[in-house]
Order: sequence, then C-alpha cells, then structure tokens
Amino acid sequence: MTILNAIVSPEKVLLSADTLTRLQHSGKESKTTKIFLLPHLRAIIAGTGTNELAPALQMTLLNVPDFDTAEIMLRSAISELYSKIKNQDRVKIAERQGIFIAGLSVSRDRFIGRWAFQMNELNGFEIHEVEFLLTPWEGPYPPAPSTDRDLVELARHQYKIFQATRPDAVFGGDLVVAELTKNAIKLENAWDMCRDKPAGCLIDLAQRRPIGGDETLGNLLFAHLAKE
Repeated sequence: MTILNAIVSPEKVLLSADTLTRLQHSGKESKTTKIFLLPHLRAIIAGTGTNELAPALQMTLLNVPDFDTAEIMLRSAISELYSKIKNQDRVKIAERQGIFIAGLSVSRDRFIGRWAFQMNELNGFEIHEVEFLLTPWEGPYPPAPSTDRDLVELARHQYKIFQATRPDAVFGGDLVVAELTKNAIKLENAWDMCRDKPAGCLIDLAQRRPIGGDETLGNLLFAHLAKE
C-alpha cells in the first residue's frame, strides 16, 4: 500500500508519498523511492503497486520533447510497461496498479495531472484528469490540501486510519513532499510516519505551531470523518 496524495493547480503541483515497501521476492520491509522527476518536461511521477512501474515510465519518457507528447503516449506506454514487468516477474503482483503523472502542458500553459488506475487486469488502465488525488481513501473526499503542511496532516490521518483497518498492509517510513512549479522542483523528507514527528531536514515545519483553529485541514478532516 502507498500513501499518495496530490493537488494540481494551473501554477503548481503538490505531491506526497511514503517510502515504505515490501520486497516482492524476500517479503522483507524496506524503504524505497516512489516519486520520480522529469525536469525537462516540468513533470513528476509517482506510483502505487509494483515499485518498478513508475521508474520504468520515467525512463520511457526520458527523451520525449514535451508533456503534451507524453500525454498522447501515456496509455500505451503504461500498458506495455506493466505487461513486460508482469511477464518478467516470477512473483504474482497482487496489488492493483496506479500511476500519477503531472506536468506542464505547452499547449495550455498550465499544469495537468493524470491518474492512470488499473481497475482490473482484463480492462487495463483507466486514465482520468485529476486536480485532487487521495489514496488510499474510502468514502467522500475531505477538503483538498493547498500547502505542504496540509499534505503532511492528511497523510498522518491516513496512516492512523489504515494502520487500524489494514494492519497487514506495509506503508509508512518517511513522507516525501514535492512541490513542482514552472521554474523549480522542491523535494523534502517532511515527516517520519512511524514515529509521528518531523523528519530532520524539514526544520521550518517542525517550528510551526501545532494544529489549532477551526480552519486547519486537520480539524476539517476530523469534522468530515465524524459525519461518516
């Protein structure tokens, strides 16, 4: 299982993903990378399911000239890559696959987000444009995040909820938060999910005041869950 959340606006993309996985062949838990960059496309990729699909897509798009071209070839590229990974891997891939990709569209001069999700292997991948992605999640979405702090608080709640409901699932480690703008890409190890404390390199987040006030995402999320 992967905690993967994203918010896409015309001017920037905010994305967060955890780093914990279970190695398919050994069954051991390990930290891994789930966020991959394509700076020449002003693009970012993250995935759920097998750890091999997102970096394979990154390599496939390495010499693509612009994000509009990447969008055109996205469905066929993901399907072909997944088929190759499945056939080469001797271990059955049990988890459904998902790929989030966002990049700067040359023709529209704004960021576009796409979510390619495998409902089942027979029907392949469905691809939808997204402005807010939240996974894993069950039920109606809470208020959309708008800052890196919001993404951290949202992931903390996801971690606690699914630790209780899916104790067998492997997710956690560090929460990596990425911010993609037209001129910059920022990556931060923002939160230690297992110890529920800031990771060492995001000092300014640790110095901010604790959650408080009715307008914070944390309290809005609590109110949302209380209604369910």
